[in-house]
Amino acid sequence: MLKKCFLIAMAIMGLLHSPKAQETVGKSPVKWYTIEQAMELKKKVNKPLFIDMYTDWCGWCVKMMNETFTDKTIAEYLNSNFYPVRFNAEGKDTIRFRDTVYVNKGKTHDLALKLMDKQLSYPTIVYIDKQDRKYAAPGYLNAIDQLPLLCYFSEEVYQTTGYEEYKKNFRITYPEDGHNSMIFSKVKWYTLNEALKLTKTAPRKIFLDLYAYWSASANVMTSTTYNDSAVAKVLNEKYYPVTFNVLSADTIENWGYKFVNPNPNKGYHQLIPAMLNNKLTFPANVYLNEESKLMNVTQVYLTAEAIEPILNYFGDDAFKTKKWEDYQAEWFQKKNAEKARKEAEKNKLKK
Repeated sequence: MLKKCFLIAMAIMGLLHSPKAQETVGKSPVKWYTIEQAMELKKKVNKPLFIDMYTDWCGWCVKMMNETFTDKTIAEYLNSNFYPVRFNAEGKDTIRFRDTVYVNKGKTHDLALKLMDKQLSYPTIVYIDKQDRKYAAPGYLNAIDQLPLLCYFSEEVYQTTGYEEYKKNFRITYPEDGHNSMIFSKVKWYTLNEALKLTKTAPRKIFLDLYAYWSASANVMTSTTYNDSAVAKVLNEKYYPVTFNVLSADTIENWGYKFVNPNPNKGYHQLIPAMLNNKLTFPANVYLNEESKLMNVTQVYLTAEAIEPILNYFGDDAFKTKKWEDYQAEWFQKKNAEKARKEAEKNKLKK
């Protein structure tokens, strides 16, 4: 699994650094399934479906097959993170999908009408996530533009963030020209051993970012979310911020245990499954109190706007007296009021 993740991470960088990556042509290296095959496989190993809805007469569909899906990075990502399906929206096959039989009664297949909500635009990619919810994304995309959308769905970023906002932050982290600008961290990061030692003499909470380099969304959070001025300020003032490589070779002795990595740089450090209760998905953040006891774990992509109230909720000990839903509502109410006040002052000065 880790070897596969390493190959994907290297392939992403290869694509973003190759200006001709989207020009390759030839037979698609994607392992395509029928929708029935994919749904059966999903029962055994739960991965999302990537369904390419096409027609024989659609020129953009052909272009995407000949260029986007022949790109090795896209193919590798699809094969590893999805069950890729090609579905002819005007095909004549009889198909059983979720215990219902679908046929083509006219020009368009009934299943295509259902999956596309009768919005017949080609090509359209339909994503069916691990919870069997569907999302449709119409339009042609080359390999460079396809990549952030694949990461968006495979890493379940859609659960917390709109695509345009994620894409903007993705492009800061992975520029289209492949030339990453140097981003200086506004956060003073510690090693975990440093933070555990410091909190014994100068008690402070620990924010633990469990870093997996192959997670595009983890990298996006590192370069954008944590570098937001307000977020960096909270991290530096209320926490000992720690970034911990999930493949680390460090020995961590705390909580009455000794955690090591028996296979450094190739396997997970023993601390990772212990902290995440064996749910190994990333990005992953762990919140520890002044006694290094677990307060909270989040395993989703979060923008600066989304993570700032969480950091303050635990950093200010508000979690001891308020429910998160109440605190969150109050937080955004204050933020919106402050925004409105500043806008009013700005308009007043203009007059």
